[in-house]
Amino acid sequence: MAYVPTDDDEIVIANIDQGLFAEETLSTEPFQKMKEAAHQINYFICGYKAILAIDEEVRSLVKGKPKGMKIMIDSLVPPAAGLSSSSAYTVCAAVTTMHANGIIGQISKQKLADLTIRSERNAGTACGGMDQTISIMAEQGCAKLIDFIPDITATTVKIPESVCLVIANSLTPSPKLLTLGTRYNKRVVECRFALAAMALRAGKAPSFDECSLKTFQQ
Repeated sequence: MAYVPTDDDEIVIANIDQGLFAEETLSTEPFQKMKEAAHQINYFICGYKAILAIDEEVRSLVKGKPKGMKIMIDSLVPPAAGLSSSSAYTVCAAVTTMHANGIIGQISKQKLADLTIRSERNAGTACGGMDQTISIMAEQGCAKLIDFIPDITATTVKIPESVCLVIANSLTPSPKLLTLGTRYNKRVVECRFALAAMALRAGKAPSFDECSLKTFQQ
């Protein structure tokens, strides 16, 4: 994501792949509404809002009105392939917004992960947070063990030289925003029911209403 800052009250977003992603123009208004019809530009709006609308303390770091931007996007990550392209888009939008408004380096990686996770959920996805966290805390040549309780942490796990990880694209797209009720969010609900069943069976929770991931981990 390359950009130039402007003094305009708009954000113009273009993509190298113009045939797949048309140019979009957004307002610099931090509290603007999401686009309708599960528009992919909502992921940029999520990242933008993560810095300028979610947290009052973070928003106060920006002096004056938010900067306008002219942005060009290029990516080798195939969209809707389960390879975290949407979360990478959200995180990149947040980092670009920080850089354009002069607050890069003033927010910790843990705080940025928390903000982008919370903001992306505003697009309607029941995301867990691993995708955003690894986009922010990844290190080349290392795996990361991610924990969210009590705080977001990413512990480095050195990968042995004898281990080879294969990351494949099934070539069967499944856009999250278009399949929230039938696939993505449905799987989250199904996993929570499974978690509750295991917790109740193991005596880790007195009732279904009191069963949570934190309860099960404890």
